[in-house]
Amino acid sequence: MKRVFGILVTLLLVLGFSLMATTPVAGANLTVDTSLPNVPPNYHTIQAAVAAAGLSDIITVAPGTYSMGQIIISQDLTIVGASPKPVISPVVNLTANNNAGSEWILVSPGVTFTFRNVVLDGGTFVVQQAIRNHGATTIDSVDFLNIKSTGYHAMAIVSFGGTIPGGMGKDSHGSGGAASNVVVTGCTFQQIGRIGVLVKGTASTALITGCTYTGRGTGDWLDYGIEVGAGGQATITGNTITNCVNSTTAWGSAGILVTDAYGPGSAATVTGNTLAGNTEGIAVGYIQPHHPADWSLVTANYNNIFGNTAAGIDQIGNVTVDGRCNWWGAADGPSTVGPGSGDQVSTNVDYSTWLTEPYAPQKIVAAPGGTASFTPTQGSVEGLTAMPPPAPSPVTLPYGMFNFTVCCFGGSTATLNIMLPGPVPVGTKWYKYNGGAWDALPIGDDNGDAFITVTLTDNNPIHDEDPTVGHIIDQGGPGYPGAVRWDTYSIDKVRVLLPWIALIAGISAGFGLLFFRRRRTTT
Repeated sequence: MKRVFGILVTLLLVLGFSLMATTPVAGANLTVDTSLPNVPPNYHTIQAAVAAAGLSDIITVAPGTYSMGQIIISQDLTIVGASPKPVISPVVNLTANNNAGSEWILVSPGVTFTFRNVVLDGGTFVVQQAIRNHGATTIDSVDFLNIKSTGYHAMAIVSFGGTIPGGMGKDSHGSGGAASNVVVTGCTFQQIGRIGVLVKGTASTALITGCTYTGRGTGDWLDYGIEVGAGGQATITGNTITNCVNSTTAWGSAGILVTDAYGPGSAATVTGNTLAGNTEGIAVGYIQPHHPADWSLVTANYNNIFGNTAAGIDQIGNVTVDGRCNWWGAADGPSTVGPGSGDQVSTNVDYSTWLTEPYAPQKIVAAPGGTASFTPTQGSVEGLTAMPPPAPSPVTLPYGMFNFTVCCFGGSTATLNIMLPGPVPVGTKWYKYNGGAWDALPIGDDNGDAFITVTLTDNNPIHDEDPTVGHIIDQGGPGYPGAVRWDTYSIDKVRVLLPWIALIAGISAGFGLLFFRRRRTTT
């Protein structure tokens, strides 16, 4: 029996080793490093590594300068540069009138591709499309330089999906195509021929965040940091787009352009960006004789839009842009159609609420013992200052008090995530001084560390010192009782008084018993 068992174990081991030898291993690691021998899994060119890669492999490119021709990503793949970022340059001019075949890197439909931590420098070569995405691509921390062509062409990133009835992308998606998605994070764009990121097609979606696009300034060209068209859908957040100024052509440049000129359904959510020093910060719509109406949808909130020469937001389409809660470069709001002296806005832009200082998702202020940061879960914090508590104070406020306004929040409450200079004990409250009396509000995340949350209610006289709907003014700080003054601040008076009542009752009972005993003795 033991002999049979041994034979079976041997057969299983042989079978296992044979399967390992014949089955490709997904997710293998390859390298591109010219300082090492050109022996797999190391290669001296990126093209050779891509050709040798299997499904879901990871190619790591060592620091250095590399020449790379056109490559097609036909299966799931990751290409990542080591630090410092390797510089990749083309070997030929890449021209095909912006049709398929003009791209430097093509991602095929259905493919998941990640491209990270490299520099793509077109140098003196013509590069009309650096990356053309038909699949699901993540582009992270890539620096795009000198992606240029003749005329008004050249794009750093194009992402096409679904149907594109006209213009760029029609060659591959005019009759429809697979859905596409592109995520662009932490990238930089300089000396780009026309567009940093183009999102186009009825099934094309994008997230573009944390990027910096610097336009080329005045000249015979067009400059758009981001363009969304033909039914594309994009979320654009936390980017900085500058110097896309008016060209010498009949058209204008803009930080962001959204249009359904080549197909309906284009939409963009634009949040937390800085759009400065452009001809137009955000341009919505494209009206031509062949396209008399534009129904693109744009929501643009919590952006810093200033120093744009023609308009902060220009809507020539048919749908009102939600342009509330932006900083327009002036505390009195936008100009022209608007009432203030900031960037101009056109008609069909709702600017009814604006920020009175530049937007930042987190505001920081000096406080006793260090700094404190205030981050609203929604809305914006303005006018944040530290202030000493009024004297005398019945509570201990280790980091003093803070004065601030919360505006542009939805609903009736605003919650703040607050990081203090140091910890506060469990049981800490948020103390406010109103009309000569102290009020104590509960805090969240009350676990004895430096992080707390505070929820304030609009138009609640204890929480809010401003009767204006949508604005909460607060003067308060984290603290705990230092001396009990039950008549001056809101606290559980019964809980405070019970020990004193018990003590007085005990003393009274003692005196009563002593008096009773003395009376019995004298009689």
